[in-house]
Amino acid sequence: PADPEKKDGETTPADPEKKDGETTTAAEPAAPKFTDVSASSPFAAAIDWAVGKEITLGKTETTFGPGDPCTVSHILTFLWRANGKPGAEEGTADRDSAAKWAVEKEMIAEDADLAATCTRSMAVTFMWKAAGSPEAETEKEFTDVAADAEYAAAVAWAVENEITAGTGDGTTFAPANPCNRGQIVTFLFRQLAEKDAEPAA
Repeated sequence: PADPEKKDGETTPADPEKKDGETTTAAEPAAPKFTDVSASSPFAAAIDWAVGKEITLGKTETTFGPGDPCTVSHILTFLWRANGKPGAEEGTADRDSAAKWAVEKEMIAEDADLAATCTRSMAVTFMWKAAGSPEAETEKEFTDVAADAEYAAAVAWAVENEITAGTGDGTTFAPANPCNRGQIVTFLFRQLAEKDAEPAA
């Protein structure tokens, strides 16, 4: 039967086959090429990886929307899928299961605005908490990240794990800057793709 649940917070009731707005069949390649993602795009490898892992499947058959804003619901859904869909239940939308998981992991409050655009500080905080809130062994100082900022530990972890190196000349992090879909899958790619490549113990 059709799977109506794979949506990055999007609702497409008229077509239960839609996944992130894309109609897909089993015969399609795992990582379709999108007209808005060139081979030279800095997001290309990350998007191919995310599609191959079914973390996201694009907005339409031919577009990914790399420059489109990424909402809190979207990144939580991406993270939830990347972490094996914990607590998934038949008949429950991915976005709803992801939100419930995020509350349990203390990533968000129960009344969080899931439609809000995800910022850079929110993105690394969600990823850091999903990883178990590990303590960074090294510190990277940014002029716009106070040492006592609630996201400072997450930023340090993200830098240590080469998920981000900051913005501009590397002296700023731009915590309040909004993230787009391309940036979010790139963050996830940098965190998780290397683990995928490691041989099983």
